[in-house]
Amino acid sequence: MDQVEQIWSNDPASDAMVVGLLLASKHVRSRFGGAVRCVLFLRSDIYDSLQFAESDKFRVEEERIDWSPELLGEVLLRRASAALGRPVPAAELWGRALPAEVDGEPILDYLTSRTLLRPRDVIQFVTLCRDTALRHWHRTVWESDVRMAARDFSRWKLQDLGNEYLVSYPFLTRLYALFQNAGYLVTRKALRSRFAEVRDGLVEQFPEYAHVLDADTVIDILFGLGFLGVRRGVDTVYGGVRREVLEPNENEFHIHPCFRAGLNAMSAVEVGHLAVTQTSRSVGGDLAYNVGVIGNLVRARPGRAIVLHGEVRHAYDRVRAALGATELPDSVRREIAERLAVVEGADVSTEVGPALGTANEVADFFEQIARTLARNGLADTRSGAALVHTLRDEASRVRRAVSGGSGGYSG
Repeated sequence: MDQVEQIWSNDPASDAMVVGLLLASKHVRSRFGGAVRCVLFLRSDIYDSLQFAESDKFRVEEERIDWSPELLGEVLLRRASAALGRPVPAAELWGRALPAEVDGEPILDYLTSRTLLRPRDVIQFVTLCRDTALRHWHRTVWESDVRMAARDFSRWKLQDLGNEYLVSYPFLTRLYALFQNAGYLVTRKALRSRFAEVRDGLVEQFPEYAHVLDADTVIDILFGLGFLGVRRGVDTVYGGVRREVLEPNENEFHIHPCFRAGLNAMSAVEVGHLAVTQTSRSVGGDLAYNVGVIGNLVRARPGRAIVLHGEVRHAYDRVRAALGATELPDSVRREIAERLAVVEGADVSTEVGPALGTANEVADFFEQIARTLARNGLADTRSGAALVHTLRDEASRVRRAVSGGSGGYSG
C-alpha cells in the first residue's frame, strides 16, 4: 500500500485510520500464517507523529529508506541503462553524457546536493538537464545546461514541497516570502523579526493553525521538512534527511541548496555591490596606484585627491581588519570580503563620476553592509557588533572628508 498521505489530514481521525491500517497488516500476516505479506509505504514524518500503544511491536519490522549520493548515482546509471537497452558504464554517464564538473564541483555531488536525496528528484533533475541541452541543440549536456536546469528545478521543488505538505501545513508556501531575494544564511533572531511582520495575516487566513504559527515552531517545521539546515561545527545538518531535532540554542540556519535558486537566495548574505564601471586604466607619475575605487580618486584636483585617497584607503583597511577579527560564519566573511575587494582593486573607467561622488558611494556601501548584518541578526555577537560599528564609523569619516571636514587621519 502506498500514497497513504493523500488521504491523511493531520487530525485524530486520520491518525486512527493509519494506526488501524498498520494493525490490520500485522493481523493479516499472523492470521494467514505468512501466506500473505503486507508492505506499507508511509512518509516518515507521518509515521513518527503516530502515538499508539503497540508501536513498539513494529520496531523490528519497520525499515527506513535513506538514500546516499552514491546510491542515487547507481539509480541514475540503472535508469540510463534501462532507457538505452544496454549497460551504461559510469565513465560514459559522468564526463561524457554529462559534464564531469559544474563550477568545480563533481557532477554527482552537484546534482544530489541540490535535491532532497530522493530518487525521483535526481531523475527529474537529470531529465531536465537533458531537455535543456536539447533545446540548445547540444549533443551532450553542457555545464551551462546544468546551471539553467538547476534554476528551473529549484522552482519546481518549491512548488512540490508546498503540494506535498499541503494537508499538514497549508500555509507553507506563504512562508517562502520570508526568504526570497535575501541571503541563504539566516539567524533565529532575523527569522523571528521577519515572521512577526506576517504572522497576523497568516493567523487570519489559517485560524485553525494559530497554535503552530509562532516563529520558533515554524523554524522547527521548516527544519523538519528539510527546507532549513542548522549549522553545527563545520557542517550544516538538514533535518529532513537525518531526522534530527533542533536545540533551542541553535541560531544559524541555511536554506537547503535545493531551494536557493528558486528563492533567489544564492549568496550567504545579500550585501549588494558597489556600483562602479570597471575597465582597465593606469595612472602614471608618483601616484601610480592600482586604479580601483580608491585609485579613481586621484583624478580629482591633486591636493584634494590625495586626501580623499588616504581617507578611503584607511577606511578600507580598518573595515578589512575588523572583518578579519569577527566570528561571523566563514561564508558571510567571504561574501563581504569579495564585495569589499571592489573598493581596493577594481579598475574604474574615466566615465565614472567625480571623485567626491565615488567616495560617497563607498560610504553608502559601508552603511549598506552594516544594515544587512544588523537586519540578519549577525550583529549580536561582540565581534559582529564591532564590525557594524566600524562600518558606520568609517562611512561617517569618508563623508566628513568629502564635505571638507577632518576625517580623523593625517595626510
